[in-house]
Amino acid sequence: MRHPGSARFLLPFRIALFGAVLLSASLFVAWSWHWPLVGDASQVHYICFLMDHGMAPYRVSGDMNMPGALLVDWTVMHTLGAGSLPWRLFDLLTVAGATLSMALLTGRGHRLPGVGAGLLLLVLHGADGLNDLGERDLTMAALLLASYVCLFRAMREESRSRSFLFGLGCSVAATIKPTALPLAAFLLLLGGVTLRKRGARVAPFLAPAFAGLLLPFAGVLLILWKQRALGAFAHGLETAVPYYASLAHQPLPFLLLHSVSPVLPVVALWLPVTVFARRWRSFESLALAGGLLFGLCSYLAQAKGFPYYRYPLLAFLLPMVAEDCDRALRAWGNAPARFPLRARPALAACAAGALAYAAFLVAPVSAEKTHRFAWRDQQFIHSLTGDLLALHAADREVQCIDSLAGCGTTLLRLHLVQATGLLSDFFIFGPDHVDQAGARAIREARQGFVDAVERQGPPRILIVSTGLHLVPGVEGWTKLDRWPWLENYLAAHYQLVLTRVPTRPVRWWARASLPSAYRVYVRDGDAPAARAALAGLAGQSRLPPVLPEP
Repeated sequence: MRHPGSARFLLPFRIALFGAVLLSASLFVAWSWHWPLVGDASQVHYICFLMDHGMAPYRVSGDMNMPGALLVDWTVMHTLGAGSLPWRLFDLLTVAGATLSMALLTGRGHRLPGVGAGLLLLVLHGADGLNDLGERDLTMAALLLASYVCLFRAMREESRSRSFLFGLGCSVAATIKPTALPLAAFLLLLGGVTLRKRGARVAPFLAPAFAGLLLPFAGVLLILWKQRALGAFAHGLETAVPYYASLAHQPLPFLLLHSVSPVLPVVALWLPVTVFARRWRSFESLALAGGLLFGLCSYLAQAKGFPYYRYPLLAFLLPMVAEDCDRALRAWGNAPARFPLRARPALAACAAGALAYAAFLVAPVSAEKTHRFAWRDQQFIHSLTGDLLALHAADREVQCIDSLAGCGTTLLRLHLVQATGLLSDFFIFGPDHVDQAGARAIREARQGFVDAVERQGPPRILIVSTGLHLVPGVEGWTKLDRWPWLENYLAAHYQLVLTRVPTRPVRWWARASLPSAYRVYVRDGDAPAARAALAGLAGQSRLPPVLPEP
């Protein structure tokens, strides 16, 4: 028997939910349109820029990024462009692709909740801040969702081409982060078992899927071989990658809480709905459950708790929540559904609460956060740009001792090739205690830097930022104390000509924080002219100067 008024309530409620999320997403896009290229993306862009100027990946510089991450950025830079706006477009197109896949995965009659889930992912992604635009985990999540669409079509229609595309998408995702490989193996096994139970042939599904899986890996290996970087990449898998993976771990309770923290009440209300939905029996349901588990395990395995690590989890979670809750509401309206009759009113209440909280609270609050981000306030980058222009910096004359404070971003904007391949300061300093692989990575990075400066001579300009990325508790320039050779080298060949220290916090994400300070060291013979050039910028720079005594 139909609940009185349920049909009159359901359609306006669904429209209001979708409208609220759509409005929030539209405002976010408008407010974030001119966000700059900063953070991880700018560093990977700079690696690609160096590749275009003769520095081979992995062979010249230690790097923990997988080849797929470099190829994605390189492709964007050589198609859409290398600036901030092309990267903003890529970020939006990535989420648009993920949204389309969500709508296809939620099935007929539930397209609107699928689109709403994608729009909610967009505003949650925006609330994470400027540094997370176009992050690798977002690209990986979008590729995996598209692979799921191809997988489900391949299983329904016994389509070899879609099976190939499924394998291809999973493989490209795995070249970005190899955590996608176990999920691909699980899906292949699940698909093979399901086809055998149906009495269908397994080989026409597995063969194209394996071909799709192998093709991107073969392409990556070929590119690395042509760059003469295959051995260096393999060596990095033994040293740089495990060292990076060992840094800045968070405790398990922290990780579990923050894995779904933006939508924790939504998940709490959804759990009883999905339990009573009894959806975990079909092939597609089990595959989606595997994706959900993969997203959680991927977040926990990386252990740092960065917000963008949870994108694969949210990419599978949000459309499942939207579809289950939409089904519960329709069941309350007496539409065909698998929910127990007596539980339908309570489950409909949980579903309505989950959807309302997501649409009317999470989405607008997340969008409003992005409006408060001070994207124009780029103190470090603007100040260092002015300093390097005043010093007439040229290619291979500048070296950064920095990670993500903004030195690499500045060099990218100025199209300057760095003196050496050293891109991340934690590779030459590191925490107090490291394992064998970490100690080896640090030792080899230091030796590579020493060899480069001894071969080429001291770079004319050396920039040192405060703090040490991924190593908490290292304040100011105390990181220099961790490598006496560098301190002695600076004392022997350089003079400190300028220190710039920020005085006001900047809000690029949820919490305002002070940008890094930096020091400008200039080679002994060039120091007097450098002091004179930089003294003229004292009233113009975004960061106040602290000029040392001659």
